[in-house]
Amino acid sequence: MYYGDPFIRAKEPLPTSKLVCKVPRRHREKGRDSVLRALVTPLRRPFNFETWTPREIAVFEAGLCTFGKRFDKLCTLLRRSKTLAQITDLYYDWKTTSHYKCWKEAVLRENWDC
Repeated sequence: MYYGDPFIRAKEPLPTSKLVCKVPRRHREKGRDSVLRALVTPLRRPFNFETWTPREIAVFEAGLCTFGKRFDKLCTLLRRSKTLAQITDLYYDWKTTSHYKCWKEAVLRENWDC
């Protein structure tokens, strides 16, 4: 759900004639399994979104509509499955995504219609 931001585009278009790879040749791996190896390596720190289920994220967003930034109330909504620190971390990571921008526009549009 949050493994990439499809709405963020590169500032400069990529050259179509020749793509330049900045990774040294000795570090390149052949095949598509290099991406998989990068995801499952023990050196990689998991994103905050990866520890949340889609249901928990939906409850989080619905709780924000109802309670705002009162994270203690959100903690009771999530039935103590997430700590207050995890909820706070998710909020500040979530605010940097394009999903937050779409969510905020939808909430403002819904409130203005009333």
